[in-house]
Amino acid sequence: MISACGKIRRIMNKICVFFGIFNTALGLLEKEAGHYDWKLPLIGAPSVIASFSIEHVSALIGTVDGYIGKIRAKDGTLLWRTLACPSNLAVYSIAFSSDLKLVQVQCSDSATTTFDSGSGSFAPAGDSYFSEYHYRASPITVNAVTISVTTGDVIVGKVNDVILWSREESLSSSTSSVIASISRPLPLSRQSKDLSWLIGDTRPILLSFSSTAHRIVAVDLSAATVLWGKQVESEITSLSNSPSDGVSLIDSSGSSLGTIDPLTGSIKYLRTQSSDESGTTTYTVSGNRVYSKSWSVQLSGEILKVVDPVHSDLGSVPVLVKGDATVVFKYMNPNLVVLVSEGIYITALDTVTGYIVYQTVLESANANAPIHVVLCDNWIVAHYHSISGRFEVISIDLFEKKEDKGIMPIITGQDLRSHKSAFDLPTDPIGILQQYIFPAGPVTALAVTATTQGVTPRQVLFATNRGILAIRKDTWLNPRREGTDTKIHPRLVLSGEESLPPYSHTLPLIWTDLVSHKHVLNDVKQIKTFPTHLESVSVAVSLGRDIFVTPVYMGNAPYDVLSPFFNFWLLYVSVTIVVVAVSVTSVLAKQTDLNNNWK
Repeated sequence: MISACGKIRRIMNKICVFFGIFNTALGLLEKEAGHYDWKLPLIGAPSVIASFSIEHVSALIGTVDGYIGKIRAKDGTLLWRTLACPSNLAVYSIAFSSDLKLVQVQCSDSATTTFDSGSGSFAPAGDSYFSEYHYRASPITVNAVTISVTTGDVIVGKVNDVILWSREESLSSSTSSVIASISRPLPLSRQSKDLSWLIGDTRPILLSFSSTAHRIVAVDLSAATVLWGKQVESEITSLSNSPSDGVSLIDSSGSSLGTIDPLTGSIKYLRTQSSDESGTTTYTVSGNRVYSKSWSVQLSGEILKVVDPVHSDLGSVPVLVKGDATVVFKYMNPNLVVLVSEGIYITALDTVTGYIVYQTVLESANANAPIHVVLCDNWIVAHYHSISGRFEVISIDLFEKKEDKGIMPIITGQDLRSHKSAFDLPTDPIGILQQYIFPAGPVTALAVTATTQGVTPRQVLFATNRGILAIRKDTWLNPRREGTDTKIHPRLVLSGEESLPPYSHTLPLIWTDLVSHKHVLNDVKQIKTFPTHLESVSVAVSLGRDIFVTPVYMGNAPYDVLSPFFNFWLLYVSVTIVVVAVSVTSVLAKQTDLNNNWK
């Protein structure tokens, strides 16, 4: 009887081990990249709209910046899009071959290009006869659907004056954008397959402003839907997050003209209307500014760019803990901005005191090429084109010279950071920098990931011609990487258990870190990031020819929550089997012991 009970126990143990391994294999945190991202393809501001013939079900749209696209008449879906006219020349006219298989596009400089109407690929014109040139913008009728272009680059499809669909093409010419968060009115399902599961109990809304169309469009980023679009006055030049409710409307002088509600699009202008004796209506704009101190700074050349800090309203880690447990204080100055001036000089300036905190010159930079800069926490990263013809990246970290006084200030309740005013901040922090060759080529936008507490290491997002590449700041862009020809401040050299990859002139790129995955992105102009309710996840929004939204993880998946794809049913079955197996073996063991006692 004892041997039989032992055999049963061994069998049940094997069953438990098997189900444990089986459950672990199916319940691993799979890489969620691609599950929540979405892309909204755009054509651009229309210049020409044409159809094959009334029997066909699609239309061709030519744009002011040289693109041609094919849309389905019944729902407005973009079927294909191709760059027809280089150098941002407008599409002037569209013509079709006699068999309707080829399309000939004439650009504003009279150059022509031929395309295959089915795929949008380039095709030789041959001896085909082209007719039906179209010069008008709208409207046309395709299969009883009237397609027209309204004010603000909105393409609509109507049947008997009933709108079937609309396309907000002004999104492709975004010049300024902000992300506003509002409270979500309905509870979320944990099994939701859209971004709302990652974003949490807030509803992020992207407000995009197009200065060419004078239009603001709101996009719900979690649900991937356009909420509304609204024409605005020509005085508005940009958008800005407002500390109160709404988003501020900014004019060319930097003053606020009013606010707009992200959810409804209602506008409240800060204007007071009055009439003089002649009956003429006048408007005044009021604004207040407080200057604590006047200062002036003379730079060596014209200012080319001013870069504000990002994510200063979110949490951050104020110290660097080294391998030997000593602490180095980061230079965390919320009033810092970066000025890029002719030279090319990169200057970190305190906007309250006027002090130049740090300055360096990029002697190898090509002054005629664009330079992209981000400022976050205590570091600066810049991408530029060098005079040698290659693309380079510079990384700068700033630290205070304050000594580490150990744990006693914490025990005694003393404030480790005794700065009570911007005038108390040190003006000569320790600055270290490293330069790298960037083998991915040109970059059109830079951004930094955002988390609520700032505990998760930040990643720098580079918009390249292959997609959006995420590079860890604390690893590959860390200027503390040691090499044979690098000089690091003695207080910042690696110590103890710290390990960083050795410095190399070329920045190693891991193409599996492309957050755009299988999507092809065109002409990325801006990248916006915002945090989620998970500390391991940030969400990135790229704006340009397309709108692309994706979560960015530190690693393959969120480390602080189980994936919604986790196999919970298998877990429940496994636990049930284990509980039943333990119960049965316990009963059998007790019965065996009882029988043994009666012998």
